[in-house]
Parts: sequence; C-alpha cells; structure tokens
Amino acid sequence: SPVFTAVAVLSLALGIGVNTAIFSLIHAVMLRMLPVRDPGQLVELLSEYPGEPRGSFFSLRSYQHYQDHNHVFSGLTGSSMSEFKIRSAGDQREMAQGEFVTGSYFPVLGVKAAAGRLLGPEDDRAGAPDSAVVVVSWEYWKTRLGSAPGVLGKRIFIDDVPLTVVGVAPRGFFGL
Repeated sequence: SPVFTAVAVLSLALGIGVNTAIFSLIHAVMLRMLPVRDPGQLVELLSEYPGEPRGSFFSLRSYQHYQDHNHVFSGLTGSSMSEFKIRSAGDQREMAQGEFVTGSYFPVLGVKAAAGRLLGPEDDRAGAPDSAVVVVSWEYWKTRLGSAPGVLGKRIFIDDVPLTVVGVAPRGFFGL
C-alpha cells in the first residue's frame, strides 16, 4: 500500500540520515588523524590513583622527572588546555582557547611554523627577559590579527602578561 511504502521509505531515510550525522560527528571528534608527523606513534601517558578516575594530569615536577628518566620514548611533551583573556593593540579584549605547552611540544610533534618560529626547549627557561613568548594559531592570526605579516615581534597581553609573538602555527594544526 502507498501509506506503508511512504512510512518505510521515510523511516529508512531518517535512520540513514541520523547514522550519517552521528558518524560524521564521531569522525570529526575522535577518528580524525592529528596533523602531526607520525600520529600513529603518539602515546598518551595516563595515571590512576586509588579511588580516583584515570587521567592524563601530571604536575610539572612529575613531567620533568619523567623526561629526565625517559629511556623508552623518543621524546616527551606536555600541554594544558586553558581559556585566555587576550588584549592586543587598541586595548581590544577577548577570550580565546589555547594551550600552555612545554618547549618540546612542537619538535616532538614534528610541526613546522607557517611564519616565524615555534617554541623549542630553549623557551623553557623561566625568568629570562625574552622567555615570555607565544605562538598563535593560523586561524587566530588570520581572523583576529588580519594575517598581518608584521605580527612577529609584536607584544600581546595574555591574562595581563606581556608576551612576544614569535611564530604562527601551520594551517590546520589544532593541537592534541
């Protein structure tokens, strides 16, 4: 009957559409390969303490201990997601997502700069006058800084700390 056929076709169309949407979401969030060198070689260290959930949260002191005593991995890196208050020229203030990263972050991932340079182990020196540096994402550079070629060497304030822009991450790089 035409009613049964219409209901069956509509049910199939709805089911296929929902499955496609769910797979697209899962693929975008969980299955997409990271835009780094050898993404299949990356390992995430997890810790589990009695009575607490498993997680990848380590103190800087623990990270330094693991790095100093590492005889297994070709490199270790650390990062921490955060939301930042950014103030640039003209006293414009905005919020942005970003990461605090160790100096080994970009070298271990094999990522190359789109402009300027990326952070390296020499940037892990705390307290040096030129140690307060930042790498901005391609998207931030393009949308917020207008793809300005002179952005390198400029100062921006992140959480009211003056930082010098030393580089722009490559297009498509979104971190870990």
